[in-house]
Amino acid sequence: MFVVDSSGSIGDFYFNNIKTYMKDVVRELGATERGHHVGVVTFSEFPRFEFELTHQDVEGKVSVGRIRVRGGGEFGLNRRPTLGS
Repeated sequence: MFVVDSSGSIGDFYFNNIKTYMKDVVRELGATERGHHVGVVTFSEFPRFEFELTHQDVEGKVSVGRIRVRGGGEFGLNRRPTLGS
């Protein structure tokens, strides 16, 4: 399970480095529908499930690539995550 800052303060450059790292980890784990699972929660003003441990696509890399910096403050850690679309 990855927990990732997606606030505006992280910036696109660092956020893309984080996504590359997550993709590398997913590839090394061999995450698949029947094998290892990976989940991602991002947070900015509000925490959000980008995808849960029960959701897996081909190697999990497609979902990681879709995650975007959402902007907002860094005060949402005490709020309940919502499921991303």
